[in-house]
Amino acid sequence: VSVDGAWDHWREGNECQVVFVNKRSDKVISVQQVTKGYGNETVNFSGASGNMESEANRHSLPKLKQIKIKGYTHDDNNKTRKIFSDNLRELKEHLDSVHVKKSHESNFAKFNINGIL
Repeated sequence: VSVDGAWDHWREGNECQVVFVNKRSDKVISVQQVTKGYGNETVNFSGASGNMESEANRHSLPKLKQIKIKGYTHDDNNKTRKIFSDNLRELKEHLDSVHVKKSHESNFAKFNINGIL
């Protein structure tokens, strides 16, 4: 299963949606939305925006425990890794190749500031 979260805004978002996709069938297994708001808005989360993806992952655990999955692929979010390792230890962890590539390119650019490499 592949898992990733998206926010309604890149900074201080009020909503985060985490989607779990079966990598073999390309079908969505689960979607969890976490919302925080202000005033009279209906919400299911209070806390920092950076913790919303983790909260959505936690909400998905009961359903994921009912499905037979062998592993999970994520974007190297250390909070996601901890949630899965604490609750679904038997699953094999995989990193998303696109995110890994972006990370390597970013790190390479930082060390290659003089354009030598």
